[in-house]
Amino acid sequence: MKVGTYKHSSWFLIFMLNISFGLSSMSFAFLMAAIFTRERVGAVIGFFVYLAGLFISVPDYAAASTKNFMSLIPIVGFREGLGVVGYLEETYGGLTSDTTSVDYRNYSFAQAVAMNFVASLLWWILYYYADQTNPFQVGFRRPYYFPFQKSYWLECFRDDQDADFLDEEKEDSDGGEGNSVPREAVDASKEALRKAGKCVEISKLCKNFKGPSGETVAAVKGVSMSMYEGEIFALLGHNGAGKTTTMGAITGFLAPSSGKVSVYGLRVPKDMAAIRRITGVCPQHNALWPELTAFEHLECFGGIRGLNRSSKTFRESCDHLLLEVGLGGRKEFRSDSLSGGMQRKLSVAIAFVGDPKLVILDEPTSGMDPYARRTTWDLLKARRPGRIICLTTHYMDEADVLGDRIAIMGRGELKCLGSSSFLKKCYGCGYVLSFVKKQDVDRGDATVLAFLKDRITDKSLIGQVKVLSSAGQELLVQVPFAAAKDFPALMDDLDAEIAGKSDTLKGLLVAYGVSVTNLEEVFLRVADPGAEERSEGATARSGAVVPLDSVDNDSANQTDDQDARIPETVVHIGEEDEPIIEPATTREQTMALIQRRIRFGLRDRKMFICQLLLPLILLAGALALVKQGASERVAPPLAISIADLNEPLQKAGSPRPWHIIHAGGDSDVGPFWSPLCANADDYCDTLRTVATPPNQSSDMLAMQSHLRESRDDYEWRVSFENALRRIGASRFMLDC
Repeated sequence: MKVGTYKHSSWFLIFMLNISFGLSSMSFAFLMAAIFTRERVGAVIGFFVYLAGLFISVPDYAAASTKNFMSLIPIVGFREGLGVVGYLEETYGGLTSDTTSVDYRNYSFAQAVAMNFVASLLWWILYYYADQTNPFQVGFRRPYYFPFQKSYWLECFRDDQDADFLDEEKEDSDGGEGNSVPREAVDASKEALRKAGKCVEISKLCKNFKGPSGETVAAVKGVSMSMYEGEIFALLGHNGAGKTTTMGAITGFLAPSSGKVSVYGLRVPKDMAAIRRITGVCPQHNALWPELTAFEHLECFGGIRGLNRSSKTFRESCDHLLLEVGLGGRKEFRSDSLSGGMQRKLSVAIAFVGDPKLVILDEPTSGMDPYARRTTWDLLKARRPGRIICLTTHYMDEADVLGDRIAIMGRGELKCLGSSSFLKKCYGCGYVLSFVKKQDVDRGDATVLAFLKDRITDKSLIGQVKVLSSAGQELLVQVPFAAAKDFPALMDDLDAEIAGKSDTLKGLLVAYGVSVTNLEEVFLRVADPGAEERSEGATARSGAVVPLDSVDNDSANQTDDQDARIPETVVHIGEEDEPIIEPATTREQTMALIQRRIRFGLRDRKMFICQLLLPLILLAGALALVKQGASERVAPPLAISIADLNEPLQKAGSPRPWHIIHAGGDSDVGPFWSPLCANADDYCDTLRTVATPPNQSSDMLAMQSHLRESRDDYEWRVSFENALRRIGASRFMLDC
């Protein structure tokens, strides 16, 4: 700072002015971001609002209170501060610690810096208020009067209500009274997890939105359910069933209209900050930056979560995570160069950064090929122990394989909850017998159906035996689960028919097979809005809580992937959990965001050109035009003379601080001038006539009074200039 514009001023003080201006501008930008929901709209409007400060003119001799108030606008305060610095540089030999309080037109450098810091605090408070009350953004919204609520100021004090809250929600979770949907009773291990607070509890959750005509639309209606540690919880439902809304209430993206939610004993929204530290989310749409690589995404989100991004352990864990999702060879590829399925893999990997205890996956395998889906399944099953994984999907086979427990929603309501085998048994889907008929047989469906019904001993089940499809040689028949006790005799008869040892079917069949109805059949019956009217069996079973022991072993072990579902962490209930991650520090979070911004800026060529290169080009062009225009002008010669100076200066004497050089007019004002000079003898050497309009003696007396009180050379000069203007001097010059 010792070169350039301010050669004599303290670089530290000028740096403080710039820092205070930067803080106030940043706080103002945060306020704009909280008000506007769309980034581009907020950036454009915020820029013009900020730019408007350049056109706000503050009168030179405005009152100090007026200037302080106008300095709350960042650019105005900075401009006034620079004006003070320029004056001190010219008059007082620069800005130093001794001149920070020197007043220049009712404003000082200390005032400029102080008001910038005050503006920073003010804009930050307004930003926080707008962020907490703005109804257009996602998250929980506080009432507009929340600063006056006692509960708001007491939120920092934790109480011991978590255990009471869990006991309070017991009746409204799994298997409680008043629930009118089929639910599978939980076993003792899950009940122990619930008491230990290792679960997600949702009780009577409701979420309403405003419709296009102003009516209230219920997206979620009184949903109550629980998710336990060590399990994969699958949430199914048709489009618009309320799955994403329910997940949004758990993660804090949406504020529930009513109901209660707790995560590992932490309440939503009271403990939202703590919940977010242990939660990983894969949203329905990829939240990726095109300019960052796959590894840099994990690094950025790890920094936001408070992890040490430079540690070897963290980098190795990121490499291993990318290998698990199949992106090990593309860690240095930018996200915009990845295919849609690979971007989805990266989103899943981001959800597991920092080893969160709760992982929310909204349709994680959408857009993936079958091999990538299998890889993701392996990742989820491998990382299931010690955490809660909640996923939504439209692939029924995926929910069947991964879901330890499955909840199906429809029209915002919970329709059923339990394991895959429980749901199939509860909704009477049963087994599917597939038959292959001879090629030369055109008919025979009725014969096969009658053959099956004759071998079912419980005649009340005959009405549930029905043909699912008959195409070509293939015939599919659905048989209820309760008829499984007749299968041994039935299969012996079928084997005899195919071997030719029996002639009941007259050689109609070539082969047969048995399978369990897939989950899609259950989903169609449950999620279909008209299923209850068309399915008496489902309606009759509505509201039943079926014991776990009543599920047939054959249906419970339908796939190898569903074996050994008891969580490994059950044996450790009651032990202290080691913290998964350290609390996020402001430094780590800030550095992660700054690093992302730097990489984003360097790789975004359009932004780099518009923000850096284009302003430099325009500035250089403007300077070139100014230089060219200046070279064409020919100024007249100026005579340098000391004829107009007072005698002490002409004689090279020692001048006094300030001198009246010239003040001329049309009439003599000597009677008014003498009293003034009597009180300003230390300042005046010579006296000349000045012009004054009639009846201005009061202005002269006011000037006399001000001169008597003033003891500062600069203040005297300014006061004298103003006084000469008020008395109507047509021309005057002051110098030292």
